[in-house]
Amino acid sequence: MLLKHFLTALLFSFAQLPFSDVQKRAVLSWAKDLGIYDVPSLKAIKQSNECIYKLISNPMQKVTSASSNIFYINDI
Repeated sequence: MLLKHFLTALLFSFAQLPFSDVQKRAVLSWAKDLGIYDVPSLKAIKQSNECIYKLISNPMQKVTSASSNIFYINDI
């Protein structure tokens, strides 16, 4: 996995700063328009995420409380 793919995947996966696919495409397009060399595609970033999840497993666990509230816990 290339470092630029990993770093871009890391940016797009921040829980405090969620990006939609449309926003991700816009950021990647903007980077290309600025002339940044070899910007990864959204598909490549998603593949990087899958590779990362396979390496560390998905640390996010869905939990439903007794009052039926749903929340997620990151077990890192």
